[in-house]
Amino acid sequence: MGLTAPAWWITLASEAPTWLVQFPALLTRQHRETLRQEILGATRERMLREICNALAALSMRRPLLLVLEDLHWGDSSTLDLISALARHHTPARIMLIATYRPSEVAGSATAGWAQARSAGAPSGPGNRAAATH
Repeated sequence: MGLTAPAWWITLASEAPTWLVQFPALLTRQHRETLRQEILGATRERMLREICNALAALSMRRPLLLVLEDLHWGDSSTLDLISALARHHTPARIMLIATYRPSEVAGSATAGWAQARSAGAPSGPGNRAAATH
């Protein structure tokens, strides 16, 4: 990145290097190789922790609105992200809006989540996250 990197890039570099390396066009060859060495063997849990930390840090500058549509087509990684955001302990100004079609949920990765929601199960600690159809 150039001499004046945008705030989001600096945040990704410091809070979520496992995510920054996913955008090779944003990195110099040397920085990309250095990051690859640093994150070698990174786990799924680390990636979730890092993206939650980065989003929380970004939301301190200005509130974030994340919109995830058609969760009935979502995969388990998407649901893991939603769950991690709901459980994240760092204060953040993040609103998550997620939509799904109940009629298309059966057999999808979201089936268990949708079943729990329709049975009235809380969607996160202290019901911080809410789901509607």
